[in-house]
Amino acid sequence: MNPNAQILHSLNFARVVANRVFCLKNHDIMKEILILFYNTLWGVPWKSLCCEPPEGFAFTRDRRRMAEADAVVFHLPDLRQQMEGDLEKREGQIWVAWSLESEENYPGLMKDEDIRSYFDLWMGYHQGDDVLH
Repeated sequence: MNPNAQILHSLNFARVVANRVFCLKNHDIMKEILILFYNTLWGVPWKSLCCEPPEGFAFTRDRRRMAEADAVVFHLPDLRQQMEGDLEKREGQIWVAWSLESEENYPGLMKDEDIRSYFDLWMGYHQGDDVLH
């Protein structure tokens, strides 16, 4: 299973995002939680993910849905190459930083407090991450 499929199957990830969404805003319990993957792990094609989100969730790569997404996941190491202009975070939206890379390879991204301040959750392999992958 490729790394993107592993994260999409992660119920822990869905649970953490759902808890944060419900804590930050009055979310309609009957409405699906929409998670936008702004960019995938090193550009792996979305169609290769071939898995379904957990019940109560919807996943998309359609950046036109950014304003309606409850959470947006950004793969940090190649985000700059994938950016399309400035990004706006709407109130109540959860931004998730995602990386499986060593901060030794990307010290400017992983340790920079200004960059870290943009994100509500961190997903990776470090013990201090909100979602362990």
